Amino acid sequence: NEHRLTPVVQQPHQNKYQSLDFNLLQIDIMMYKNLFKRLIDILLSFSLLLILSPLNLFLTIVLWVAHKTFFFIQPRRGKKNKIFHLIKFKTMTDAHNGAGKLLPDKDRLTPIGRLMRSTSLDELPQLINVFKGDMSLLGPLPLLLKYLPLTPASRPAATKSARETQAGNTA
Repeated sequence: NEHRLTPVVQQPHQNKYQSLDFNLLQIDIMMYKNLFKRLIDILLSFSLLLILSPLNLFLTIVLWVAHKTFFFIQPRRGKKNKIFHLIKFKTMTDAHNGAGKLLPDKDRLTPIGRLMRSTSLDELPQLINVFKGDMSLLGPLPLLLKYLPLTPASRPAATKSARETQAGNTA
């Protein structure tokens, strides 16, 4: 199959500047996506990290005293399939059964972890990911690597859209 460029025929009722307006709109959208959205992410994430630093410090100390560790770091897939390390506060223990397998989540969730999850405080460190550019404040949740092979091949447009979008904190 040859790909050919076909000339656009102007319709009699079409203003000759409509296509120019459309191109400018596309440029504006691209500029928002590439520049302003990133600038907003940087400013908001930095401001929130600064404002919430006493709370983050308190939670870090509480988790350190309770578990001797405070961050949970997990590889995730971001924009253009780039792998990054998602940072969260650790809410579960690493308890194993006799066979060496991790216990079910409900058995490993700590009381402080339950509280942090119910208030979404465990996700505060993701602001570091936003500041670094791994994620955006708005965007699809980044997939766990183990789910990547399960993305539906029957929906290539949706899958491509998700690959081209910056991972974020919203779905």
